[in-house]
Amino acid sequence: IDNLSDILKKDDVIVTDMGLSFVGTHQAFKVKKGQKLFTNSGHAPMGWGLPAAIGACYASKKQRIICLAGEGGFQMNIQELATVMHNKLPIKIFIYNNGGYLTIKQTQQLGFNNRIMGSNDESGLSFPSYREIAKSHKIRYFKISSSKNINRNIKKVLFGNYPTICELIM
Repeated sequence: IDNLSDILKKDDVIVTDMGLSFVGTHQAFKVKKGQKLFTNSGHAPMGWGLPAAIGACYASKKQRIICLAGEGGFQMNIQELATVMHNKLPIKIFIYNNGGYLTIKQTQQLGFNNRIMGSNDESGLSFPSYREIAKSHKIRYFKISSSKNINRNIKKVLFGNYPTICELIM
């Protein structure tokens, strides 16, 4: 987030989903004058990020939008990729792949005596290949697995006026 914050332009619009994408952004992102950062912290609805990014894209006359989402929240409204694809919306989607519903897992660890259910692979949760999801929607795909060359890789994701999915392996 720190690197992304440095790279983004003063007129960029950033939308976060919930969980780590919300918390991490609010801890590290440095909003520049002219930027807009949208989130929904009121009741933290998982899945809010992608539909909100689509709305922000239309509200800004189809300028580039940055959407930050965990893989769990992203799954809640993944069908909206069809809207992005059909309308060729220049939304750059960064998916935080941290192995499941990390915030839910932490709640289960802390509040339910470490009884983990349906929040990661070991407890019965799996996610699809985001490379294949992107391909099926004719959306560019990148995967960033380490911080090596992070600025160069982020710039590749941000390049162009078309939709892109970037899976961030946490």
